[in-house]
Amino acid sequence: MLAEIPFALLIAGAALLGLYLANLFWDAGIPHHVSRK
Repeated sequence: MLAEIPFALLIAGAALLGLYLANLFWDAGIPHHVSRK
């Protein structure tokens, strides 16, 4: 049981990091089809 916890944390960390980087690129002004409001 305990051996699976670090793996779950690694996946959760990677997901959060991916969302964080996506938000950085979005705020940097990279053109996207959704940005035309």
